[in-house]
Amino acid sequence: MNAQDLKSSILQRAIEGKLVPQRQEEGTAKELLAEIRAEKARLIKEKKIKKSKPLPEITDEEKPFDIPDSWEWVRLGELGEWCSGATPSRQHPEYFGGNIPWLKTGDLNDGYIKKVPESITNEGFQHSSTANCQAKCNTFEK
Repeated sequence: MNAQDLKSSILQRAIEGKLVPQRQEEGTAKELLAEIRAEKARLIKEKKIKKSKPLPEITDEEKPFDIPDSWEWVRLGELGEWCSGATPSRQHPEYFGGNIPWLKTGDLNDGYIKKVPESITNEGFQHSSTANCQAKCNTFEK
């Protein structure tokens, strides 16, 4: 097994919840999702975000592998707000390599996001067409 295969194997075990034992004191995904839903409801009530359309349940056919009982399969839209726009100018290298994951349509090849290969800086975000949804996105920062 080469280094890349080992890395892929470890990552796969981690996303399946098989890398370390699950500990009850860490809580469950169901509890965390309840907190997220309560926070979204509060923000909707305060008119800081708009109520989104309900997302369809995830079917068994969509689940690529089994996960621990304390985990939950959810759609990304249940966890936060997502924005779309144009990538900031690549003529500014200081816009790239930050801590904001930057997913491009080309990264959505098979419907599963396994890795976000690029990130941008806050300055890069400010200089993208996505910046107009910054207030909505920042609502969920702690």
